[in-house]
Amino acid sequence: MNKELTLSSEVVTINGHPVRKIYGGFRDDQPCILAKQVAELHEYDLGEINRIVNRNTDWFDEGIDIIDLKNEIISGSSSGMVSNHPSDFLIKSGFYANSQAVGGAKYIYLFSQQGYALLCKLLKSDLARQIYKQMVREYFIMKEKLENRSARTQTIGDMLKIASDLWKLRWTLCTMKSPFFSTVFN
Repeated sequence: MNKELTLSSEVVTINGHPVRKIYGGFRDDQPCILAKQVAELHEYDLGEINRIVNRNTDWFDEGIDIIDLKNEIISGSSSGMVSNHPSDFLIKSGFYANSQAVGGAKYIYLFSQQGYALLCKLLKSDLARQIYKQMVREYFIMKEKLENRSARTQTIGDMLKIASDLWKLRWTLCTMKSPFFSTVFN
C-alpha cells in the first residue's frame, strides 16, 4: 500500500472555496485533507483548529483518523506513516510558501475522511454540519463515482467486444463448406 501524498488535479468547490484534493497518507486511494484546508473551508483560524484537535486527542487515532505531518518531518518520515517527505509535498503543492513556513508550524495535521468527520463533530456548528455533508458528497466520494463510471464503461466495452467476436465466429462458421454448419446457421 503506497502512502505517498499526492495533490490531485481535482478541485471541488465547497462553501464557495475551491479545495484541491489530496490522496495518500492513510491509503493511496483515499482522499484526505489538511487542517489548513479545513480552517479555510470552515472560516476558522488554523490555530483554533489545532487547539480543538489538541484538546481532544483522545478522539483521534494516529494513522487512522489523523497524521501530524510535523512529526513526520521531524522524524525524517521514519515512522512510515507517509512514504514521501511531507515538507517537500507541502511546499511543492503550495500549501506552505517555503521550508521556513513549514518549520515554523507547530502542528501540520492531515485528516482522513473519518478524522474529518470527528473534527466536524467537535466544531459543533450548523455551518460545520452543512460543509461536512457537502465534503462527503463532493470531496471524499467523487473518486469512487469516477472509478465506478470507469468500471461500467469497461464492462460495456468488454460486452461489445464479446458480441463482435461472436458475430465474427458465426460468420466464419456460416461460410464454411459443411452441410452441418449451413443447416445450423441458415
